[in-house]
Amino acid sequence: MEWDPTVGHEQQKHRPCIAISAQLGALVIVVPLTSSRPKVGSHVEVETRDRVSTALCEQVRSVDVQRITKRDGAVEPDRLRAVRDVVALLIGV
Repeated sequence: MEWDPTVGHEQQKHRPCIAISAQLGALVIVVPLTSSRPKVGSHVEVETRDRVSTALCEQVRSVDVQRITKRDGAVEPDRLRAVRDVVALLIGV
């Protein structure tokens, strides 16, 4: 499976994300964020330290921790739970 370059509606470029898992060895499960308003049911609005963003839960992926360029704050526990719940619903667990 080729991940690069991205295709269609896949998120690309440098992008903030929410880590929704503990670090799993060299991998972490993340959900990318966008500044656009939520458009579909799989989008969850989250507030970070300096902005309101939308978590694109349908774009969940595992990435190598080397891709994380900086850690920039935290998401409220109820919003993190909402993101995890939507991801769980999307993957059928």
